[in-house]
Amino acid sequence: MYLSHEKFNTTYSENFNKLYNYLKAKCQDSCEAEDLAQESFVKLWQHREKIEVGKECSFLYTIAYNLFIDQRRKDSVRYRYCQVNKNEVNNETPEFNVLTAEFNAYVQQKIQNIPKPAREVFIMNKIEKRTYSEIAGIIGLSIKSVEKRMSVALKTYRELKKVC
Repeated sequence: MYLSHEKFNTTYSENFNKLYNYLKAKCQDSCEAEDLAQESFVKLWQHREKIEVGKECSFLYTIAYNLFIDQRRKDSVRYRYCQVNKNEVNNETPEFNVLTAEFNAYVQQKIQNIPKPAREVFIMNKIEKRTYSEIAGIIGLSIKSVEKRMSVALKTYRELKKVC
């Protein structure tokens, strides 16, 4: 004989508080415990035709325990996801982003005002982080010529900075 509607109601009224207390002790959260207990009884009802009378309590506690474990797995995945993506959170304000864009545009404008030969050296050194000897090898100049062009670039950049 399988679980009838009457037997289910009796099981519910006799075991809900016990199951709730069991789950509350497990998860330390009364709301979560209540949700899991309710869900356990829903699953018990859904599988009532498979349950023999007298075995409904053990089946109920097995369901409850498995639901608890599943919830902890989901919580663990959420926690790991949050930890991984914590570094990707952008805490910059829109104002900061606008000011950064304006500053970058300002710098680009000033760089464009540097004479072309000096600008080339300036960009390779300050933006691409190349050494004077690397720049000299790429352009085909002496290191002294690269230093002179860099001197012109920095002087021009400083003068433009003073004007603005």
